[in-house]
Amino acid sequence: MARIEEIVGQAVKVKGSSYEVYNALLEELLKAGYVLDTQFSLFIKSQVTIAGVLRELDPTLNQDKLAKKNVSGLVRKECPKRLALLPAWNYRGYRSMLSNGDVFRQLF
Repeated sequence: MARIEEIVGQAVKVKGSSYEVYNALLEELLKAGYVLDTQFSLFIKSQVTIAGVLRELDPTLNQDKLAKKNVSGLVRKECPKRLALLPAWNYRGYRSMLSNGDVFRQLF
């Protein structure tokens, strides 16, 4: 766990968008010999590729800001269902895949 925390700490220091941080984390974990789920690795690599393409198409686009805006919209639409399922604090069956606990931690 200490080694993983060290790797995460190094990746978080990477300058750039969250996608560059994810890519750095993936690379460092693989270099350290950790075996990751193939689906997880492919997801991160695809997001990094998309971020690179979007940067080429529109250098002024802030992909992190766009993602936050879209997720915020989803969470607002999910409010009625979230209120009904409030006791299910860790339920992630929403379209945004964020639990009420996740949303609460981000807001407060």
